[in-house]
Amino acid sequence: MDDFGTGINNFDVIDAAKPNIVKIDRTLLTDIDKDTYRQEQLREIIDTFHARKISVVAEGIETEGEFETMKELGADFFQGYYLKRPS
Repeated sequence: MDDFGTGINNFDVIDAAKPNIVKIDRTLLTDIDKDTYRQEQLREIIDTFHARKISVVAEGIETEGEFETMKELGADFFQGYYLKRPS
């Protein structure tokens, strides 16, 4: 499932679709390293996915701080300009 956290992509949709992998939208990750409140929220979201045996992709990682924070919060996979620009 792509773009979790935007539009209608919420836990109701997750429950209905039962995906194996969920990509957390970039809008939730921007400057995550500077916002402890959002870090707590994302940790709970990631823990909920893991409890349901769903892997988590952190989408749109653009800085080292975002990457390190999302690793610490438990994301399983990462994508974004910080890691590699599209070719």
